[in-house]
Amino acid sequence: LEAGTAGQVADLEVATSYSCADLINGCKATTKEEFGWAVFRSSLLIFFLYFFLFFLDLMGGAFKVLGGCTAGAMFDGLSNPIAGLMVGIIATVLVQSSSTSTSIVVSLVGSDAMTVPVAIPVIMGEIILLYTGLVQHSPGPTLLSQVAVDEAPYTIADCTESCKATTKEEFGWAAFRTCLLIFFLYFFLFFLDLMGGAFKVLGGCTAGAMFDGLSNPVAGLMVGIIATVLVQSSSTSTSIVVSLVGSDAMTVPVAIPVIMGANIGTSVTNTIVSFGQINDLDQFERAFSGATVHDMFNMLSVAVILPIEIIFHPLEEMTAAMKPTDVDDGEKWEGPIKKWVAPLVKRVLNANKDIIKATAKGESCEDIYAAVADGTGKGLIKCGDVYNPFDGTETYVCPAFYKSKATKADDMASGAVALFISILGLCFCLYGLVKTLQSMVMATSTALLKRATDINPYLAMIVGCGITLLVQSSSITTSVLTPLVGMDVIKLENMLPLTLGANIGTTATALLASMVSDKPESVQIALCHFFFNVFGILIWFPIPFMREVPLRAARQLGWLTRRHRGFPAVYIFFMFIIMPLILLGTSSLFESKGAYVVIGAFLVLVYAAIFFRIVYFFYKQDGWTVFAAKLEEWQAASDFKKVAMEKVLALEEKVALLESGMGGTVVAKKDGAVL
Repeated sequence: LEAGTAGQVADLEVATSYSCADLINGCKATTKEEFGWAVFRSSLLIFFLYFFLFFLDLMGGAFKVLGGCTAGAMFDGLSNPIAGLMVGIIATVLVQSSSTSTSIVVSLVGSDAMTVPVAIPVIMGEIILLYTGLVQHSPGPTLLSQVAVDEAPYTIADCTESCKATTKEEFGWAAFRTCLLIFFLYFFLFFLDLMGGAFKVLGGCTAGAMFDGLSNPVAGLMVGIIATVLVQSSSTSTSIVVSLVGSDAMTVPVAIPVIMGANIGTSVTNTIVSFGQINDLDQFERAFSGATVHDMFNMLSVAVILPIEIIFHPLEEMTAAMKPTDVDDGEKWEGPIKKWVAPLVKRVLNANKDIIKATAKGESCEDIYAAVADGTGKGLIKCGDVYNPFDGTETYVCPAFYKSKATKADDMASGAVALFISILGLCFCLYGLVKTLQSMVMATSTALLKRATDINPYLAMIVGCGITLLVQSSSITTSVLTPLVGMDVIKLENMLPLTLGANIGTTATALLASMVSDKPESVQIALCHFFFNVFGILIWFPIPFMREVPLRAARQLGWLTRRHRGFPAVYIFFMFIIMPLILLGTSSLFESKGAYVVIGAFLVLVYAAIFFRIVYFFYKQDGWTVFAAKLEEWQAASDFKKVAMEKVLALEEKVALLESGMGGTVVAKKDGAVL
């Protein structure tokens, strides 16, 4: 870089001392071929300039046609210079070019769709982004596109040469690894879906009852977290909320915090998946950071948007204006990948999600199972039509764990066994996935893999959204990507937009669920779910220093993971179970009367004091260093306990030899290490 800069400076100095005589001599020395190329380039420049002006004029005409009746009214709202400034900033971020947005403004002014006083603040917004370096004025790298200076870019020619140099044996191994990867991936999705079904069975009565009688936004948020952790699927919990709103069992203001809580609760799955790489500290640190970046984004979005929603109700008011007056009954769409995985899962365990909805509406599991005993109802595990992906037909199948006229205890036992099997299967498939991917990474150029995954972040969002639409679960999307982050195939900076895309993709489930209801309010709450994620992205992603907040928090959690391997388990247990239960219990005090309200207020003050004390400790008293040192101390004590028995036995044997007068040296070993 220094050499290049020096060269540019030297060229600049030469250019400033270039005289007219030098110019004439340069023209005389020009050959006919060079002169021809100069004429060709000039003609090409005129051609492109002409058609640039042509298309600019055409765009102006199109704006006149499209906005002839409404353009004046639309841009009346931009009479406020602050609004114009914000429009300029947002438009330039979206198109990633101040040249493009400026051309659009010029076209609008030329077509009388915008006045000059209105256009000036818009242009100023573009200039702010241009000079802060957030966008490029000329065509070039878009926002966040970075190329490492210590790695040479991997070109298509390099890829072609690499393929030509591959032998038949290497091609065979590559095909075998690919088949193995598909095998492990399919059964990873199978056991993940089976685990979700087992959680629905085990938590069906509890999770549904939690939704009943909610009126406090904090309680709604905590219930959303806990219920989603119990059923291991935000798609399920949001669909339940949508159905409750559609049946008038829950109002939209109460449902919005529950939807936000579901967004947080769904991120626990890929955090658990990161434990598959616990044996390698480097991979475990990266995997845990890649998993918790989802947690951090969702928690930060809730921390900002929920208070605003409680005070000003922007989501409720905006979606109320957008909701339809009537909704036609439709059919729930199921992703193509789900169609291949779900049939096998339903032959093993088919969870009855209607139980959760029924208990959420006030029914008790005892009444439901009384109907099951009479043969008039269905329990937590049911028979049903199973789709055959090979011939497109449906067959009525009773799953392996189904028992006719089963009691609640029978179904709970079946759910527990299914959960145990799914966890074992997940561990096995995750181990196979990681090992297969490691083998493929070792056999493939690292530069090629990083080039394939280092895409524009906004394109990465679209990819994440598309994958989630296919698998119908953001948990599955992020869980599959987490091991790749651990192996350093996907960088943490690239994992964030993929995760955000998955968040957007999972809102499609709630929108589709709302289409089978005849209540417009169900569509409204589905739109709230969508716009909550969109607003979260707009707050935390486009501006680089804001984007660093969730990334830095995730890196910090990964760093603590290296200090003690048990830290992630404590983090999951506290953040997704203990803290939601504490806050849920505290919020319930405010729904009571008399002294309970005073106790609740006192506890809130205590929590606030503890929070500010922790913040002060970490940021003013070098708390990170103290905490990390304590974690390392605990890890060292844990490691010592693992070998303490062998050391004690070796010492006892040596003491016995010394007491007998034999002397000698006794050496105990474990895994090749001298104790």
